[in-house]
Amino acid sequence: YWLFALPSFLKNPIKSFEEVNQMALVEPPDLPLEPVGVDGEILQATRDYCIAMRQILDMVRTLKLDLDKTEQNSSGDLAEMERQFAESRTSIEEGKPDTLSDERWEEIVAQVERGEEMLRVHRDTIEEMVQSQRDKIRNKIDVQMPGAVEEFQKVVIALVRKGGSIRKSHAIHCCS
Repeated sequence: YWLFALPSFLKNPIKSFEEVNQMALVEPPDLPLEPVGVDGEILQATRDYCIAMRQILDMVRTLKLDLDKTEQNSSGDLAEMERQFAESRTSIEEGKPDTLSDERWEEIVAQVERGEEMLRVHRDTIEEMVQSQRDKIRNKIDVQMPGAVEEFQKVVIALVRKGGSIRKSHAIHCCS
């Protein structure tokens, strides 16, 4: 509970916890009536716009989180795979051990080369996926958001021309 030190409060004796619990809460003032007609249409258009923008922003946030996860996970995985193949490549460059046959050595070299190629393909696939996610985010920010703003402006301008009032519609207080 919050008690404020107003002069009227300070003149009275301190109340007990039970007395404070018995006090009535201050009721908020009655809200104005819902606007009707064209003013109501402006308010509804504003509500719809707020919902649409919230959905776009939520999608951007989700896509950014997914992008961050993809980049973090893939960079660690790729670094480990590259380290392993670098070790294998170093072993190959040191030359064939005397204990291995030529056929077995060629199999090992071919296996490392196939693995390196798979790593390159994997890296390229991840880069394409990351770029695709970046493109989706850019599209939401650069295309969908301005498009929603322009559409909202057109609707409100048309409703104001029909005699609607932004002030009477309470639309200014609608979105947060």
